[in-house]
Amino acid sequence: MEFPVFELQYFGSNTLIAVIAIIHVIISHGCAVGGSIYLASTEYLAYKRKDEQLDQFARKFLKVLFIITTSVGALTGVGIWFAVSLGQPMAIASLLRVFFWAWFAEWIVFMTEIALLVIYFFTWKTIYEKGKALHVKIGIAYAVASWFTMVIITGVLAAMLTPGEWLVSRSFWDAFMNPTWIPSLLFRTSVAVSLISGFALLYASLTIKDAQFKQKIISYTGKWLLVSTLTIPPTGMFYLSRVPERAKDLLVWASGFINENTFVLLNTVGALVIFLIALWAIFQGKRFPAILSLVVLVLSVFYIGEMEMVREKIRKPYMIYGYMYANGVTIDDIDHLNTVGVLSSSKWSTVKEVTATNQLQAGREVFKLQCSSCHTINGWNSRRDIVQITNGWPEGAINAYIANLDSFHYFMPPFFGLPEEREALSKWIYNFQTNSSNSSLNTSFVGERKVAVNE
Repeated sequence: MEFPVFELQYFGSNTLIAVIAIIHVIISHGCAVGGSIYLASTEYLAYKRKDEQLDQFARKFLKVLFIITTSVGALTGVGIWFAVSLGQPMAIASLLRVFFWAWFAEWIVFMTEIALLVIYFFTWKTIYEKGKALHVKIGIAYAVASWFTMVIITGVLAAMLTPGEWLVSRSFWDAFMNPTWIPSLLFRTSVAVSLISGFALLYASLTIKDAQFKQKIISYTGKWLLVSTLTIPPTGMFYLSRVPERAKDLLVWASGFINENTFVLLNTVGALVIFLIALWAIFQGKRFPAILSLVVLVLSVFYIGEMEMVREKIRKPYMIYGYMYANGVTIDDIDHLNTVGVLSSSKWSTVKEVTATNQLQAGREVFKLQCSSCHTINGWNSRRDIVQITNGWPEGAINAYIANLDSFHYFMPPFFGLPEEREALSKWIYNFQTNSSNSSLNTSFVGERKVAVNE
């Protein structure tokens, strides 16, 4: 508990992280990774066939992807670092200690990727026939660099769910080469190809006027889509096969309480729809409606969004599986917190101990320290809103529930701290949910110490 607590009481900091992350993943996977592979391959094909029309299509499509990648992609890339540093500073600090050199290498690869993208974009029209082979090589290098950024980042993200032998060895390589790294990488690559196929189909449908050439591009892109359709289901199943059994048990909860059979059915139907659209594009490109490309995009976004949301949720109660709980408390901290308390252990707590006169203020601080990373106050999501969850409960029931959190729900961390801190938290929740107008303790805490005082 080395950092101040950042709260978004209605949305929750986890929602902020999720929204930025999903937007960034769509851009980074679809436009950057998938886009670079698609464009490099298309330019190479145009070069080999001496197809000027295909080359010009790739150049114009690159302009669109260039703008999206360097604006929205860059903004959300910085934004996700900002959001996770605010919402989960302990997790980021721990990951940086383990993966410092991986992130350092990723930064070098990323800067190389951006440099190659800029060169690739601005030299397309200026390189003449004698230099075209060099430009094709630049495109291939850009695609390789873009994919390698995914290789590195996927290793870090996968380790949060499956740290593997790192829990014992504390070895960088055990953490990076974890059980779900390769499956996750293969699945993400497949979805990246599906995303760019949807983008390309939409772009071709809306911008190409030549009916014959439009049919050619749609049929060509349909083959890309077909490949991704055939690889998404097996790579997704490969990924799930490497997930810890206890985490698999949370799939139903993570997917919105639909049962496992429904979960599999929905994903299978989605893959089948993309498969049929791919066949339509390949064999009936002349009659391909633009709306189908939107269907591909929506389903591709669903798959990558589903993976991100499920991956986040099935880790619970951990932020780093088997090492750090979702509220930033590590396994090694538990005995200390249960002995001296969470309030005295937090550098930024405005209350250091519970007294007869400060129970509500102390309870508010305990909530911020242990609960606010997941739960909200009068928030938009009833499954996370502490007021709605405990509505109508007597104070004693709230206290007993908190004392046995992990017994009631094994996706929740146990309560850490002294009995009087738990009682203060129970009293604050009870007071808040029965008389919210009498509590100015509903205050945000953004990087500075803020004292909450009852009116």
